[in-house]
Amino acid sequence: EEFCTGSTASTLSAMSRSLVARGLSCAVAALVCCSLVHGIDYPACPTETPGFETNSVPNGGNVNIEWKSELAFDTIVYWMSFDGTESSAIVLPAGLSTTGGSFPGHAFRVRTYNDELVMEYRVPLEPPYIAVIKPCGDLATKEPLLYPEGKEKEFEALVHDQDAPCVGPSKEWSCVRRLSYDEWLARGTEGYGFLPNETTPDRVGLQTDAGYVQQISLVPKVGSFGPGYVKMTMPKAIRDHLLPWFDKTIHEKELHEPIPGGYTNVDKVPMSKLNLDKYPNVRMTIVKEMQQIMQWWTQARVKHTSTYGVRIYHRGSMLINHVDRVDTHLASAVMQVAQDVDEDGGWPLEVLLGNRTVGEVYLQPGEMVLYEGAWLRHGRPMRFKGNSFSNIFTHFAPFEWKGPGTWKADTTKPLPHMMHGYAPGRCDTIADMPGKRSACTVTEIMDSVSKAELAKKKSHDEL
Repeated sequence: EEFCTGSTASTLSAMSRSLVARGLSCAVAALVCCSLVHGIDYPACPTETPGFETNSVPNGGNVNIEWKSELAFDTIVYWMSFDGTESSAIVLPAGLSTTGGSFPGHAFRVRTYNDELVMEYRVPLEPPYIAVIKPCGDLATKEPLLYPEGKEKEFEALVHDQDAPCVGPSKEWSCVRRLSYDEWLARGTEGYGFLPNETTPDRVGLQTDAGYVQQISLVPKVGSFGPGYVKMTMPKAIRDHLLPWFDKTIHEKELHEPIPGGYTNVDKVPMSKLNLDKYPNVRMTIVKEMQQIMQWWTQARVKHTSTYGVRIYHRGSMLINHVDRVDTHLASAVMQVAQDVDEDGGWPLEVLLGNRTVGEVYLQPGEMVLYEGAWLRHGRPMRFKGNSFSNIFTHFAPFEWKGPGTWKADTTKPLPHMMHGYAPGRCDTIADMPGKRSACTVTEIMDSVSKAELAKKKSHDEL
């Protein structure tokens, strides 16, 4: 309220609270509110400069550019080639800063998700190498939307029937098979987990990682519906672009690099990779659309943290159940691009659910599953039966999420009520049996909070 002298305090305060609740920083929210309340005139947005392209500078060494956004919406930074062609480089979230390498003389354009030009920038010959993206035209006063108006109907139509039966050979399954504890026990261990030649003796047959369990009880529920995951179809904008591209470029696959963490057997059963980093426009198509999907699912602003793949698993591959990074992987998606599997080779993403039940999520090409990987244990402990299985992974986090440093365990207090509260049952899975090293802990006061929320909602999704 001190930012805009003369503003009606109640008006500015209400507007600011609304914008901050949707994920904007206080400073950017104040900027937007001042524009709306006082009608500040900003310079017109630029038009494209003819012949704007990257120039080669003799002896120009690599420099780090600091990109600083003063906008209330996310933008995309495009690198201009030597012939003036735009190629997407990075996503710059609203009100945040990032750094990236480049060279003096290289040219960039900054655009909104709707391709409106906000800035042209050429890397100077001498420092400072700072590009500040400022408000312009009527873009300065637009309240940022989580997704385009009316698009929620398109997204809702993509959601599958989560209770659809699994029928026919498993290679054709597109469903969620739920197993009770007894059914999970009857499934047995043959064909699951590490083999003796893949790990140390104490990890043979291991299906669930025992590390990072402390974070499980501390991460807020970010999905506005679903028990931590939602099975659905990819949006048409991605599906129509991604699947033909994969078929056309699969011959360019390469050996997958080692995967840290000890969750896979990639060192014994090699994987392949069709590197998305070599195709920035394909990658950006995924990021732009999935950010809107995630903001629809979470009903909050999120920031993109990583998108990688295409990871191609081969016969015998497996991935034990685990949780993802708590700083960057709160709202994620596995996107099924292609598969060549045996008749009985349907290969599910396994999720460990409350009441010691297990969900097996089976996908077909063109489908995906959204999931909350920082607290929902997930993996593919079943050893793959087929020739290839191709996935893309994309990850997001709440806009104001600061990572594990702000979520220190305090067993004397209830969990912070951020986002959509607390998902009951997350520490009552098959990995939390008495005596298991993988067990996480929910204190009595945390449990009382989860029970109160459960009683309040009483919905199928929460159960």
